[in-house]
Amino acid sequence: VLDPVIAKFGAASDKITWQGVDYSYPNKDVDYYDELIDNGTIMNHNLSMRGGSDNIDYRVSASYYSAEGRLINDHKYERINITNKINFQPYKWLKVGTNIIISNNKNRNSTSTWAAMYNAVPILPLWEDNGDYGQRTEYGYITGSATSNPMVTLDMADGYGNYSGGTRIMYSANAELDLLSNNKLKWRSQFTQELNFGESRGYSPQYESGEDWARLESSLNKSRSKYSNMQIDNTLTYKDDFGDHGVTAMAGISSRKVDSRSLSGRATGVPWGEFGKEEYLYFDNGDPDSQIASDGGSSSRGVSYIGRVMYNYAHKYLLNATFRADGTDKYSETWGYFPSVGIGWVLSEEDFMSDQSIFDYAKIRASWGQLGNNNVPRESGSQSIEFTSGNTSRPYDHSYLFDGVLVPGYEAAIDFNTLIWEVTTEINVGLDMAFLDDKLSVEADWYRKVTNDAAINTNGIMGPGVTPSLTRNAGEILNTGFEFVVDWRDRAGDFGYSISANLTTLHNEVLQISDQYILGGNFERRQRTAVGHALWSFYGKEVLGIYQNQSEIDEHLFDTPDDAKPVPGYFKYEDLNGDGMIDANDYQYLGANIPKITYGGNINLDYKNWDFGLKFYGIAGNKIQNGQFNLRSVRSHHTDQNFDKALYENRWTGEGTSTEMVNGLYYPSAAALTVGNSWNFNTLNSFLIESGSYFKINNITLGYTFENVFPGSINGSSIRIKLSADNPYTFFNYNGFDPNVAGDGRDINTYPLSSNFILGVNIIY
Repeated sequence: VLDPVIAKFGAASDKITWQGVDYSYPNKDVDYYDELIDNGTIMNHNLSMRGGSDNIDYRVSASYYSAEGRLINDHKYERINITNKINFQPYKWLKVGTNIIISNNKNRNSTSTWAAMYNAVPILPLWEDNGDYGQRTEYGYITGSATSNPMVTLDMADGYGNYSGGTRIMYSANAELDLLSNNKLKWRSQFTQELNFGESRGYSPQYESGEDWARLESSLNKSRSKYSNMQIDNTLTYKDDFGDHGVTAMAGISSRKVDSRSLSGRATGVPWGEFGKEEYLYFDNGDPDSQIASDGGSSSRGVSYIGRVMYNYAHKYLLNATFRADGTDKYSETWGYFPSVGIGWVLSEEDFMSDQSIFDYAKIRASWGQLGNNNVPRESGSQSIEFTSGNTSRPYDHSYLFDGVLVPGYEAAIDFNTLIWEVTTEINVGLDMAFLDDKLSVEADWYRKVTNDAAINTNGIMGPGVTPSLTRNAGEILNTGFEFVVDWRDRAGDFGYSISANLTTLHNEVLQISDQYILGGNFERRQRTAVGHALWSFYGKEVLGIYQNQSEIDEHLFDTPDDAKPVPGYFKYEDLNGDGMIDANDYQYLGANIPKITYGGNINLDYKNWDFGLKFYGIAGNKIQNGQFNLRSVRSHHTDQNFDKALYENRWTGEGTSTEMVNGLYYPSAAALTVGNSWNFNTLNSFLIESGSYFKINNITLGYTFENVFPGSINGSSIRIKLSADNPYTFFNYNGFDPNVAGDGRDINTYPLSSNFILGVNIIY
């Protein structure tokens, strides 16, 4: 990689130097992944007990789960769950029940170290001979600022008791009354509440190690949150049969109350502790003038009235109808009204099907319905106007004019909620079939969903002091496709097996939008939502190849300054409109992170006491942005970082190279990846957009069961031993660690899923 730069500047130039690398170091080829990653241990213990009598039954269980992180430092996730469920029937006409779930978790993890390992230059050591952290070169290894040492990030950013976690409590109580004592008319009431208490802490210590690694001032961030979701449901259900007629009718009311509170703060100058313990990490131990606090919260209330009728005639002709009236104080329109209706015809129950031998079961069904979305956060539709002190180096320092005095530490907002109900209308037509003595079953569906007044995060109402992001009812979105499920089950003596598979197709398209388009990302990660395209589609220039010589460049005109024009080895973009000019008019849509095909399945086998299971899953047709490539090359201050192996091995090295795609990409020269030229990466292009398709084996399990191990057990006893592998392998062509990228499809330091190999024992007594 250095050769072309040396040829341009000369080995003695100040722009490049080898002096920063002392070849007396014992290790000049550092594999940071090998140095900092180790195998982690996972433990999962469960204990459950159940019992009861004629009118009461209970189940109590407790579990402990811990998973060590892959990094060599103390990164770990722990979770404790306790559940208790009791059902009691004191009278024939009355049933009551309670259920409680308590869960506590704590997570110590690092994503910044993962990014540092990818970016670190492998010709620099982790440690100096004197024990200091490995030092940086004078100019990096090409130019720009100095490179990072991931061990510093691991120890000094992520190794000081940083964590997130909390406690979740969910409990419910219900009562059901048989009003006529004949199971025809029942009243059911249920109270449910979910409580979440969360907290997090992030500490960055003051330290000094050698000349390069130092932090002059420590900082401490803490946050606490509380969330409560309370709901009361009351339903009255009537069910009866009259000859060939069957009717079920239900009426209900549901009320809910959601409250959330958060408190966060920050202070600097907090020492690690008098005795080196994290328990001494308090704001009061730091600089009093640096303490900043932020307090927030939200509340919402809602009520729903529900009515449903289901009717069948001779179990051949089916009808169901539902009507919901949902109310919420989160939207400018309080009430939304949502009907739905479905019909079905069981052909296999008809007399004219009695003589055929193909179908064991056949049913045609169709439905139409509407549903409102009540999950948009209350504050998302409020335009927030902040008054700040102008100190951009301290983002917490909002100011408030109080009695003519500017008081720091407060935030003022003018809120006006403009959201209305987001309504999805769906049409579904399906067919259910069974063949060969019910061994083979098939389900096929066509669906079409149109979301009107879709709540989309937009650019907002731009103006001085106004937050540039706002959720609005800004569009109409179509989702349509097919769903298929096939299942085969059979048994031959002691051998049983089942195979099932499913496949879903999806076409996502914006049908209408309030603006010409809505932007996402920033100048280097541009996405757009526009009519005729999928949500948050990548938007940039299509790379047709690499400029091999100056004559190819001279075939086009460019709207860029001379110092930003391409040179041989740079990307050759498509002249989309054919005007001979490569400019902003040549941008095009490059795909989106919405799979067009999703599929999965499982295989289960059993023979006597042996059992085997395999689960798989895959997606196809989506695109993801390789943010690792992007960050490596998009700005000059990244030019001193590590070269990805694919970038190095496939780079353009002179005329006649990089003329064919490698794994779907044309690779540019090293200079295109290191020189601060806006031609290659200041705008998104197809080099950074790759296929997100993959096929994943989710789980493989082999088990053996020992039966009747404990004589005298009332309900039978057994011991099952299993060997299993979670996520053992993923097949993909993406030039990254893992194509399973969530959200908008931008892979920027995404922590990949680990493969877990498990030995388990299940004892039943």
